[in-house]
Amino acid sequence: MNALIFSIWKDKEKVTEFLREFGLKEKMNFEDVVGYHFYPEYSLSDFGDTDLVIIVNYNDGAKDAIFIEAKVKTFDSSWKIKNEKKKFRKAISKNASKESKSDLFYQLRLKNMLFKNKNRQESEQNKNFAVEDKYYSNGRRRKGEERLRKIGKNGIVLKLFEELKKCTNAYFLSIVPDNIDKAQNLDIFQFDEEHEVPENIVFISWGAIEDYYKEKQTKSEQMQKDYALIIDTFENNRVGNKSQIYEREERGK
Repeated sequence: MNALIFSIWKDKEKVTEFLREFGLKEKMNFEDVVGYHFYPEYSLSDFGDTDLVIIVNYNDGAKDAIFIEAKVKTFDSSWKIKNEKKKFRKAISKNASKESKSDLFYQLRLKNMLFKNKNRQESEQNKNFAVEDKYYSNGRRRKGEERLRKIGKNGIVLKLFEELKKCTNAYFLSIVPDNIDKAQNLDIFQFDEEHEVPENIVFISWGAIEDYYKEKQTKSEQMQKDYALIIDTFENNRVGNKSQIYEREERGK
């Protein structure tokens, strides 16, 4: 993920190209975009950590948010989207205070919950912002507040939260090791409304990203340099067909 960010974040056109190519072409008005602000690996306190948040700035002063959740496989195991739904249902059934819940859908749920409620409560510097979550229990909280997810008082967390409050729309992208074509909305993963998992998640395969930027490298020497870090990262994490990102054999390579 870091290699992808580093290769595109300074160039507005490269960021736009990535977002258009991988799922947001029909959802956003890119003609009005004036810039992007990247927030990689930021904490949102009780609402989880982010892999990447992109704040989209438009020429009329409006803003949108893009939440990107990226998953990779381990060297000796496989990773399937369908298994993430099973993990999610197990996670919400436990009501545990310990968040072993780094699962894909659980993390997307937390970001969606925060965004949906971001303007619901106003207080001094947002320090008392909280959302009740019946699937959450924090035994360290005082009685009556065990199920509250809080944004807290950390200034860096509040900095990103303030930006999110200015945003009109939120888009959710998930980059996964699974074998899917380019970018898809997988309707089979519908959840109950009470689970607060965002609708219309765009799923992107790491394989499609590698293939796309390998093709880009053939266009010119400059593009070969521009995207070398992305391709090198895939290669450096692969031995034969075994990888710590995704399996090429799953894509028929």
